[in-house]
Formats: sequence, structure tokens, C-alpha cells
Amino acid sequence: MRRLLLSIAGLLILLAGAVPAGAIYYAAFTESGLKFIVSLVPHEFAGVRLDIVNPSGTIALLVGNTGTFLSYQNGGITILSSGTTNNLYSVAWNPNGQYALIGGSSGSILKYNATSTIAFNTSGLYTSSATIRFIAWNPAGTLAILVGSASGVVLTYDGASLSSLPSPTSNGLYSVSWSGDTATIVGNSGTMLTYSEGVLKMAPTGLSSSFRGIAWKPA
Repeated sequence: MRRLLLSIAGLLILLAGAVPAGAIYYAAFTESGLKFIVSLVPHEFAGVRLDIVNPSGTIALLVGNTGTFLSYQNGGITILSSGTTNNLYSVAWNPNGQYALIGGSSGSILKYNATSTIAFNTSGLYTSSATIRFIAWNPAGTLAILVGSASGVVLTYDGASLSSLPSPTSNGLYSVSWSGDTATIVGNSGTMLTYSEGVLKMAPTGLSSSFRGIAWKPA
């Protein structure tokens, strides 16, 4: 397995590469520097794609193929109902810990409030063939950005409603990271966008590599 990590002024960008099924990948800045974790969560389900722990650090949500939705707590796995058979690719807790957003194929966007899961009505926001690849909340928990791998889909969620932003690219988008009030989005063919104060614009990189991950170093 080989993956290339690009560092630009405190920004980590993960380039496309092969990922073994069932592996949980995580990169974090710690007091002792950059720390990479590559691990396998002990479960019997294939195709788990992402593991995000709630802000209190007490429970992790895992999503995967054919609507797989699990919680991981105290070393045990609990099967949850996603209400869909679509593949799920991303999950992100609101920093307040009250609920999480989940994104997947065929335009799936779900909301989980620790007791139930509901599906958003996304009719008219984008084509049903879009796949939501990544979700990221701003530090205050007042706005989430969701990005997709079809036609440069970029959505926002303010806690009440979803909105679609006019995208300056048709390239697939795969990851988002916030730095203060500004979000940076990356995707195919060297695409990088920035979002700030309601404005989405291109940030040329001069690269043709396809980006799959991005992370700003905390201040």
C-alpha cells in the first residue's frame, strides 16, 4: 500500500491511492507532532468506510456498504438502522454531540439523533446519481459542508435546511477541512475550493493529482 501525503503551509492533503477494505484511517496533530493511525475495528462487517467519534469520545459511528450503520462503544458493536440500502461514505457529528449527518450514494443524506435516523428530502438540490463523499462541520457547529463526487456537488446545512451552492467546478469532490470560518474542499484533477462567508471559489493548485483527503493543523 502506498499513499502520498502533500503538506502545504500547515495543510495536509491525502492523494488518491488503494485502501484495504475494513481499514480505518486517521491522521491527527498531537502535542508530540503528527500521528497516523491505521487500524482495523473488530467487527464482522465488510466495507466499513469511516469511523467518527462523537465530541465526548464515548461512541463512534461507522457507515459502509448497502446501508451498513453501526455504533462502537466500550469495545462492542451495535447494529443500527439507516433506513437505506445505498452505500454510505461519510458521517460527521455536530460538535454539540446532539446529532450526526451521514452521506452516501444515490443522493442519500441522513440525520441520526442517537435514537433514530431520518432521510432528508434532497429533491431538486442535485441529481439522484450524486454520491456524498464527505461531511465536515465548522468549529462552532453552526454549518456543515457536504461534498459529492458528481458534478462538483457542494451543499451546506445550517441545522434547519440543506442548500446547494453554485459550484465553479464539475470535478468530483472528496474531502473538506475547516480552518476557523473558512473551509477548504479538494477533489479530482488537482481541484481545490474555498468557502467563506457564503462564497465558494476556486483556489488553483497547479496540480493534476486527484486529492482524497485534507486536514488543517489546529491553531
